[in-house]
Amino acid sequence: NLRQTGYNESEIAVYNLNTKKLVARKNFGIYNNQEVIEILGCTDSLIWIYSKKYKSGLQAISISTLDPKVTQAKIYSKLSNWSGRFIEPEWNEISDSYSYNSISNCLIVSNYLQKQFCLNTQTFKTEPISPKIKLNSFRPNIVMKTAYIGKDTLDLYDEIIHKNNSIYLPNDSFIEGRFIFEQNIQKKYKHYSNLLFEYAEQLAIIKNNLSLIRSKQGSPELTRLNNDKNWLIAEIENIQENISAINTSNKSDNILARTDQKSFYILHRNNKTKSSTIAVSKILTDNNQCNVSWKTDIPGMFFNVSLAQNSKEFKRIFGDFAPEAEFMHVETYSNQLVLVYLMHVCCINTDSGKILWRIKL
Repeated sequence: NLRQTGYNESEIAVYNLNTKKLVARKNFGIYNNQEVIEILGCTDSLIWIYSKKYKSGLQAISISTLDPKVTQAKIYSKLSNWSGRFIEPEWNEISDSYSYNSISNCLIVSNYLQKQFCLNTQTFKTEPISPKIKLNSFRPNIVMKTAYIGKDTLDLYDEIIHKNNSIYLPNDSFIEGRFIFEQNIQKKYKHYSNLLFEYAEQLAIIKNNLSLIRSKQGSPELTRLNNDKNWLIAEIENIQENISAINTSNKSDNILARTDQKSFYILHRNNKTKSSTIAVSKILTDNNQCNVSWKTDIPGMFFNVSLAQNSKEFKRIFGDFAPEAEFMHVETYSNQLVLVYLMHVCCINTDSGKILWRIKL
């Protein structure tokens, strides 16, 4: 559903990220109030969807074939701790009633009484959710001009990276640059869980050191340790709030998309022409040093559709109909960065910046 035309069809395609090979593709009907489908989430072998077609409702299809594997009727036959029927929302309100939480491996579903439940996709056991989770309440931030790494604040303004209000990377510029943020919930959960463990250990060490020098009132060391202790306590509280937000499908703080702890990525224009495309740069950091590892221009992904759509290059790729330009998804996988935008998918090797493959959907 990526074209802005009066007629759309719903289609799911599965690609192998390592080989670019198309694994499966299937048309699921017209994108309207009678046949629309909504992808809720994925497990190792299944894609969970909600479909209005034939009122088939909640179900799971195979990732490898896209054939039906778990029907709504089968779900009903296995349900426990459940009463009533699944709610049948309007076609444009499906995401307000159904979702998937990859951390707890459960579907979030509602019945006709508007009661919300967590449905385990393995056992089909349901647990009431209280208080109710407000689904579809936010859109994740994919790119922004400000990012945080520990105690440091990074900003992109005047096309240059600044760290704590000082120029960080003086010799390189990024036209309309934005930091790329992590969108994978499981990676964000792992990040916050690891950070919580790390900070809790640091706090224990500081508290122990404080107990040994309590008599040195007013000493610089005592002041420093108390400041570090207070900072860690505040950070731990913030981390716990973020973990709680992830567990309840609410918005958590942004973290940089990273394939290692010494790099991050910036999305920006490759030049200042109207037909400019997206470029991605990898930034390496080591203590107070910072440099560009690589910069990669991505063909077909025009930075500003409204400016580019009258250009020959744009019309050569898309014709007279501009694709849907609001959707963008960026995700890191092993040593690959995958970008989905303007009916294109591009996979970049994060070690070299080489485009491994690129496809037009």
